[in-house]
Amino acid sequence: MDDTELSALWAPWRIEYFKTGGATPNFLLDAANAADDAAHLVVARRKHTFIIMNRYPYAVGHLMVVPYRKVADLDGLTEGEKVELWESAALSQRILREAVRIVRASGLPNETTSMFTTLEGEWDECLAVIKQCCDEVGRYGSRVSLVLKADIRPGHTGELTGKVARLESALDQA
Repeated sequence: MDDTELSALWAPWRIEYFKTGGATPNFLLDAANAADDAAHLVVARRKHTFIIMNRYPYAVGHLMVVPYRKVADLDGLTEGEKVELWESAALSQRILREAVRIVRASGLPNETTSMFTTLEGEWDECLAVIKQCCDEVGRYGSRVSLVLKADIRPGHTGELTGKVARLESALDQA
């Protein structure tokens, strides 16, 4: 990886992280002991681990599976803790994969990148798919986080790729 690759990362929602000085040093311990999972972004709890969303993610679907017991490295975990940690990570992956599957099966034009999943269609069509995804993800925990951005352009279709194609065409002609 080239040093300049990271300098181009665009995650404006993280500005709050820098303004507040970041997370408290014990934020994972605080979340582990919290009674209010929603306030700490805990989405599921198991015997040895819990799944928490990143409050300031770089990428969509960024979750962390955290053991309740603080150890220096993975070798410090018991076999049961290790198994549950990996099972929880695999479950998280399956849940996110299912949400993307729902989007792709919708028949609507869509694109999944490292930052977002984009849908193109009429309001009711898009919102029905979003609701189905939220319902599916919500079956596994206490919280679903959703960022919704709408680009409304009456009379336009095919804009998921159309704008980029027009820009590339213009650059080719320049």
